[in-house]
Amino acid sequence: MRKLAIYSLAAVAMLPAAAGAHADEGFSRPGLHIERGFDAENSPRGNPSPKHVLTISINKAPSMALEIRLRTRPSASGCKFARRGLARLPGFHPVITDVYTIPDGTQHAELRLAVDAYASKDCRWVAADVGVRVSQPAIDGAAFGDTLDWKFGPQGETDAEVIAICARSAPARNARTLLACAFESPSHQVAELSRAGGRLSLRFSTGE
Repeated sequence: MRKLAIYSLAAVAMLPAAAGAHADEGFSRPGLHIERGFDAENSPRGNPSPKHVLTISINKAPSMALEIRLRTRPSASGCKFARRGLARLPGFHPVITDVYTIPDGTQHAELRLAVDAYASKDCRWVAADVGVRVSQPAIDGAAFGDTLDWKFGPQGETDAEVIAICARSAPARNARTLLACAFESPSHQVAELSRAGGRLSLRFSTGE
């Protein structure tokens, strides 16, 4: 397995449950579903028969919490709403974000996400990227630190592993620092996950 590369990372609608693949089909259900950059009338429906699955296995320090965000965007072709309504405003790019939280106190977890979770009769929605934010709630409260971000592509990895060590830098006076993560082997990183699905293994530690 090859290591993945690091990328630096206003919701219109925020819903407490997923609109995509159903939990009873064996898919993980997000804690938050966010739609941004398009009118409600253009919301895609959940794909009733997703075929591409990304399994994320997580091994982390119990003191850490992870927030995993899967973002889905419409393809450039066939999206008639792209220049209408909210999508005309600067900075409003159509995107759906599904948020999954792995709380502190948990050391091992697994998510099953549908890469093709959404469908629309006049627009093709595709998984754009998956991001991970980290924190230590006992110290940080609700604040999250570093974000690691990986794009989806047609030639992306189907079996990838991320090994990261997260640490807190020395704080400046009256300033609070958040966790920042570095890869164990930066020279063996790749940039993309496969849109066909596959497996992503996340191993996060605090170096303590």
